[in-house]
Amino acid sequence: MTRVRASWRSGALAALAVVAVLGLVAVLLITRDPAGEKGGPTAQPAPSSGCREPGTGPATPPGGSAPRADVAVAGTTEIDMRGLVPLTVASGDGMVWATVHDPTRGTGSQEATVARVDPAAGAVTTVVPVAEGCDAAALAVGNGAVWVGTCDELAPPDSTAGAQVVRVDAASGRVTKRVSLPTRCVAQLAVGRDAVSAGELTLAGQRQRVWRIDPESGALSTIAQLGGDTSLAGVAVTDAGVWTQKVTPDRGEATRTDASTSQAEGSVPEKDAALIGGHGDGVWFRRAEPSVIAQRDAATGAVRTETPVPDVRSAAVGASGAWFQQAAEGSLTITIGRIDPATGAIGPTFSFEGVGPDRTGLPFLGDLSVDESGAWLVYQGRLHRYVVAAPAPPPPPSSTTPPAPSTTAPPGSTSAPATGAPASTTPGTTSSTTK
Repeated sequence: MTRVRASWRSGALAALAVVAVLGLVAVLLITRDPAGEKGGPTAQPAPSSGCREPGTGPATPPGGSAPRADVAVAGTTEIDMRGLVPLTVASGDGMVWATVHDPTRGTGSQEATVARVDPAAGAVTTVVPVAEGCDAAALAVGNGAVWVGTCDELAPPDSTAGAQVVRVDAASGRVTKRVSLPTRCVAQLAVGRDAVSAGELTLAGQRQRVWRIDPESGALSTIAQLGGDTSLAGVAVTDAGVWTQKVTPDRGEATRTDASTSQAEGSVPEKDAALIGGHGDGVWFRRAEPSVIAQRDAATGAVRTETPVPDVRSAAVGASGAWFQQAAEGSLTITIGRIDPATGAIGPTFSFEGVGPDRTGLPFLGDLSVDESGAWLVYQGRLHRYVVAAPAPPPPPSSTTPPAPSTTAPPGSTSAPATGAPASTTPGTTSSTTK
């Protein structure tokens, strides 16, 4: 190879030429948008990679504790999250699980993680990574498992892939089943004895589907397709089948589907209502005008109880009944109460001062779940448990005094306490934790 030695001047000119070319390229890259037009720099979102297995199994919590907050939820016990931040909670059949975020990992990536809560210990015991590349958008427990519905928020709104329903064994904490759904996002999830029901999240004007998943085989079947001006307002699984609530601007109805055949077996009118859940032989609805929580027989659709509850903002259903979260505009008081499934009566209730207000003038609300013993509430990054006190045993009969007549209220309507003033409480625990 022959080397040609250039003069200093020619070398300098060559260097200047290279710098000029690089500068021109840089200017073109900055001012050129994807369509070839001049303008400012355009940020391009990272492409979605979809849900994928995390590659790790159950683990112990990271440890540590979050900073204390200035919100007290009186009459409840706060759960030790051991360094994790709870997002949502689901409970029932003796199990309690929460979707969680590890604050040490930041917020730049999508990840679906759940944690098992031990009510007796009052702490989180196991952390289970469910998926990467997507978030945990729905959570339900039942039949020895926790089911997680995922959402790929980076996928296009009309995507026909990306979401999963994942089964985690409650005993071992290991993922035992992954069911892929033809949508990007699972918005609603319900679990019962014979089925898992999932509803997708869509934008206005797009179709919306509800699926039935066989809990053993994972087989997927479509039980409802909504489009046009019809939207989904809730799913539930009861002993009598799968219930879905459909609403339009001028009407609404709830349909019961056979859990084995996925065939519709009947409908009941429920206008301007949301299906809030079902348990056993009952299915519950929250009606807007007037504000009422109604219970229907899950097999026949007949109305059992109708309980007026003003200013209801959310509700949840479990073995102990239907519980509501109540708040009025202009007040930071949040009242949580139970509706007895047998009588429709309200009680117990408890109240606390929340934080806010939000844009609508309401306090920021929490995520509510219900089990056999009471209610669970995620509020401002804390998980609280409220236990219904067991009724006192009746006094022994007296030999001289005849027993008092029964005063049990018959099934029917019962008004809720007015929102804005502290309601009477029957706390199941004696400790109160400041968040």
